[in-house]
Amino acid sequence: MWEALGEAILANLTWQTLVMIVLGTIVGIIIGALPGLSATMGMALFSPLTFYMSPLTGIPFLIGLYKGGTYGGSISAILIGTPGTASNAATVLDGYPMRLKGQAGKALRMAIYASTIGDFFSDVVLVLVAVPLAQVAIKVGQADLCALILFSLTMVCYVSGPSLLRGIVAAFLGLFFTLIGIDEVGGSPRMTFGIFELTKGIPVIPMVVGIFALSEVMVQLERPVSPGASALAGIDLGDSRITWPELRRCLRTIVRSCLIGSFIGALPGIGAETSCWVAYGMAKRASKHPEEFGQGSLEGVAAPEAGNNAVCGATLVPMLTFGIPGDIVVAVMMGAFMAQGLRPGPLLLQEHPQTIYALFVAMFLASLAMFLVANYTIGLWVRILRLHPSVLYPIVVVLCVAGSYAMNTSVFDLGLMLFFGLLGYLMRKMDFPISPFVLAFVLGPMFETTLRQSLLQSRGDPSIFLARPISAVILLVTALVIGQVIWRQTRAGRPLVATQGQEVAGRAESRAAGEEGRG
Repeated sequence: MWEALGEAILANLTWQTLVMIVLGTIVGIIIGALPGLSATMGMALFSPLTFYMSPLTGIPFLIGLYKGGTYGGSISAILIGTPGTASNAATVLDGYPMRLKGQAGKALRMAIYASTIGDFFSDVVLVLVAVPLAQVAIKVGQADLCALILFSLTMVCYVSGPSLLRGIVAAFLGLFFTLIGIDEVGGSPRMTFGIFELTKGIPVIPMVVGIFALSEVMVQLERPVSPGASALAGIDLGDSRITWPELRRCLRTIVRSCLIGSFIGALPGIGAETSCWVAYGMAKRASKHPEEFGQGSLEGVAAPEAGNNAVCGATLVPMLTFGIPGDIVVAVMMGAFMAQGLRPGPLLLQEHPQTIYALFVAMFLASLAMFLVANYTIGLWVRILRLHPSVLYPIVVVLCVAGSYAMNTSVFDLGLMLFFGLLGYLMRKMDFPISPFVLAFVLGPMFETTLRQSLLQSRGDPSIFLARPISAVILLVTALVIGQVIWRQTRAGRPLVATQGQEVAGRAESRAAGEEGRG
């Protein structure tokens, strides 16, 4: 392992790789800082551009984008009180009050420090856990893997929002689209309707670009221009220095948030949107001065920022070891891995050890790049946030078209992108969550293949899932998760199908729960 890491360090010390890491970090921070965009959208827009690069330049660019995008949302959360991404929502609670008190620079600096520490901690977890876990994953049978994927699908419960039933409907819709194409076991076409292009199935990139990016543009065009940008005129960042006593006072909170974020990141399907609230709630509960939270506390900024960035490295653990994405951003990144001939799963570390170790090194370099870029451009982001939507969204549309066309140079893919853009727009308007759709779309083919292969091995006997100890334990945990979610919904008196007003109330309850650490 250490010999491979040494070779990986040399492989990354090329100007092409270093430039792509820095460029990806800059792009990610900009995308994360602009409200309405997200790291997921950025991954969908720019991953097709990496298909024509080598893995040691294209994937590090996406890693930098992922890390930068996760941090970047804190900038708008602090400066205009609107989180750039959902993973920075908890940062608003103390970051914006600090800006109102003239301490915007100090809040931004603490966000940088906490995010960098969380990033670095998560990278260490990835390196230490991925290799031994991959060796164990090789010995896992098809029934065990099928049960694990089913458990990952139950994470839909945590990304569905207040209406669980709508999340389940969105997930089943995603599973439906995975059935289009050639049956991998039987070899016969399914639901292609005589269209030759559909025999290969629905490509991931046009689907993700359409349902995330294009639908977001459609929704944003209906909304009036936010006054937040004009509110930035003449803003004074104030003293942006973080003294050692201030940092030392927040270190315990940062370490706790790193542990929380890495643990949540390693669980398939949850992601930084949950970890930021859990980290914030735990920090408030453990604080000696909980009354300061929500009034402009440095700990209130450090906790969610360390928690969400600590997810970044840990989310790659299930992807590299089992081929299961840790969150929605990594689900999109999996498409870039496969386009580079790197099929995520337990054999990846055996078949491409030097490449994967090189990517481990790129993770640490991306953390360093994020710190340097964010630290030395702290005053630039006020001007970036003034970018008018009339300039921003045409650029996004152009990237949608270019990204969807680039993979297969197919006009048909552009039609798919437009179709899923309209579908995503309708889902947003009808309050159906998009994350369960994408999660089910990515996991669906793997679930079907492992399920059918398991049943073929047992000659159609489903008891194979209970006969194997690993799969039996995973199924038990899955049943407990589902039961716990239903119990919480019932206890809260919240219906499975929420109206639009109940959706808003549900989001407020979720935020309050996060503040108290009960999320």
